[in-house]
This record gives sequence, structure tokens and C-alpha cells, in this order.
Amino acid sequence: MLEFSDIPYQFYPAKPNTLIIWLGRLINKRFNLPSERHLIKAVDVRPSFPPDLHGKRLMFVANHSTHSDPQIVTEVQRQLGLSSCFMAAYDVFERNKLISWVMQHAGCFSVNRDGSDGKSMKEAIRILSEGRHALTLFPEGNVYLMNDRLTPFLDGAAFIALKAQKQLGPDLPIHVVPLSIKATHLTDQREAIFLRMECLAKSIGIHFDRTASIVGEVKRVGVHALERTLKQRGRLPKDLVAIDLPNHLEHCAQQMIELLELKMALTARANASLTDRIRNIRAQVHKIRTDESRKADHGVAMTWADEAMVALRVLSYGGNYLDEKPSLDRLGETVEKLLEDVFSEEQPPHGNRQAYIRINKAINVASMLDGFKSDTRTTIQALTQKMEMTIQNGLNEINATNSHPGSKYLEDL
Repeated sequence: MLEFSDIPYQFYPAKPNTLIIWLGRLINKRFNLPSERHLIKAVDVRPSFPPDLHGKRLMFVANHSTHSDPQIVTEVQRQLGLSSCFMAAYDVFERNKLISWVMQHAGCFSVNRDGSDGKSMKEAIRILSEGRHALTLFPEGNVYLMNDRLTPFLDGAAFIALKAQKQLGPDLPIHVVPLSIKATHLTDQREAIFLRMECLAKSIGIHFDRTASIVGEVKRVGVHALERTLKQRGRLPKDLVAIDLPNHLEHCAQQMIELLELKMALTARANASLTDRIRNIRAQVHKIRTDESRKADHGVAMTWADEAMVALRVLSYGGNYLDEKPSLDRLGETVEKLLEDVFSEEQPPHGNRQAYIRINKAINVASMLDGFKSDTRTTIQALTQKMEMTIQNGLNEINATNSHPGSKYLEDL
């Protein structure tokens, strides 16, 4: 997971241009997807898109387990003959003026993930209401590098769909199209993964043992990396290796969150999840670090931002993800995630991959309009859970028929 950005927020609206979209999709298919940054050699879309949905108001939602997902979905929509606007993190637009111009004219608009962004919500609702372009969102909100398991969806996507539907009324239905994305390795990449693990182990001052169980070694190196990070911050507990890893990761994150809340004089909402508490911390840190009148507090806020990122990274690990199914794909994802978290840099794929996309049954949002009017919160939660469950089931179906090396248990390669 990459570092938080605290650049002062500026909203960038979508300015979709037909020529730029066509050209961008062509470049994406021929050059971007096969490049070393993505190594996607093919995008397989199944089943065929329902013809009756063409010309309708559509919102695509998808899992966000790799940094290649926007490029994969762009190719999917090219194959379907549909144009879409994408919600994207605002700091991407700030990299340079050319990137900003291209993204806006390709249909992207910015969102501030660290605070309430009314302008972005308004733009998303406008795009859905007008219906000239589809809208594409990744409700997980971050790239978690766990392609077989969803992390809980944020409820913003469901709110946008229901709010736009309320404006349109029941006679102009919006359809949410859940996409399940699976990127799988086409070849045995254990050697490439070993080399990266050796690099990681060396960087934290330990040895990577190629003769030992690869799963055990990845966990051992990961725990040492965690020890190192916590020790640097004075948060190293005793008997780190001896206790249950999933519970321990959650316990470490909780301790860091509670300490941050104490330092910042924040009170957690009743029943708030640890992730929600981190989002609240991040929102407050972001306000301080982007407020020029509070320059005196910027230094300590930077420290808080670092600690919040560490807590989120620790919390984002599925402690039993690799043990549950020690496949080549899961091993590659776990190692990629470790490297990204230690070095705070996006990591290239280990080897060539194929993307499988399942187009799941669309959800007619108009059918939920009465519920939204009478019980807003419950209906938003119901739509969020339906999207999440549908995409997870789609991933399970893809995995059930995946015969590539990436799906194989390591012992069977």
C-alpha cells in the first residue's frame, strides 16, 4: 500500500473527449497492458454483455486487488463498446499538467479519499443521471493485493447509485454492473519471487533461506519487517513470532490506532471498525497538513500520518491468506505487498499474466428506491453487501476453472 498524499486538494472534473478515449484505449491495449508495468498478455471477458443494458445508465463496480485494474477495466469496456468515466485519487492528477489533461479528457475525475468530497460525489451523480457515459468505481478504495479475497467495500458507491436514482425517479433505472477481476500468472515465477525475497531480506538485515518452506520464509521475513517497523516507532511487543499472526496483526494495529487517537484527542465512534477509525485519523491529519495557517503543526502531523499508514498496512494483511491456499498467485501477491509496504513503491508484476473478468448479473437500483426513501442507511448497506457478495462469488467461479500455473499449489508446481 502506497503512502498517503497530503497535497492540497483541487477538484478535477471529467471532460470526456471521444477522440482521446478512443486513442487512449488503443494505446492501453497495444502498449500499456503488455508493458513491464502490467504484463497483462490477454483480457478474457465472460459472459457476453446483456444487449438490453446497452444505452442504459450503468455503474461498473469492481474489485481492486492490483495496480493494473483500471487498465484492465478500460480494455473490458473497449471490448464491450461502452465509454465510462472513472473516479480516481486526486494526487494522480497532480503529477504533471499533461497527465491531468489526458486523464480528464479520458473521462477521469478526482476524489479526495481523506475527507468528505462533495464535489466528487456531485460529479459522479451527474454522470450517472445524464447517462451519456457509464461510471466506474472501485469500492474497496485502495489496492490490497489480495486477488482472491475482497476487503469490505466502502459505502460511497452504493450511496452514489441510490442518490442518482432518487433524482431520476423509478422510470429511468440505473443498473450496477459488478465485475470480478482475476489476474493469474501464466508461468511458474518462483525464481523471480525468490530473488525479490532475497532482496527484501537483505534490506532488513536477515537471510532468506531458499531450502526452507517458501510460505514459512515469507511469513518469517514479513514478521521481521514488522518487528523492524514497530521497533523504530517504539511499539514492539514481546513474543512476536510465538503468537497467532492474524490476531497479532490486528492487536498491533489497534494499539497504534488507540495511541494516535489519544495524541490527537479523538473519540472513536461506537462500533466503528479499526479501518473506519484510521480513516477518521487520516481525515484530521489531512486537514492539518493542508492548512497553511497551521504550519507549526505540520511536523507532528507528518509523524501521525506515518503511524496511521503503518497501522493501515498492518491491518490490511489477511493473516491467513497465504496459508489458506499457498498458490503461486497468492505467493506473488503477498511478496509484492511486502515489498511495496517496506519500500513504499509500486512493484512491477513478477511475470506474464492473463486477466479474467466475469460480468456478473446487473443490479437494478430502481428496485431499491422505496427502501432508500424509507430507510436510507439500511438500503445503502444492503446494496453495498450485494455488490460485494456478487463480486466475491464471481471470483470464486473464475478460480474454480483457472488451470494456469498461478492457480496451482506451490507443492504441485
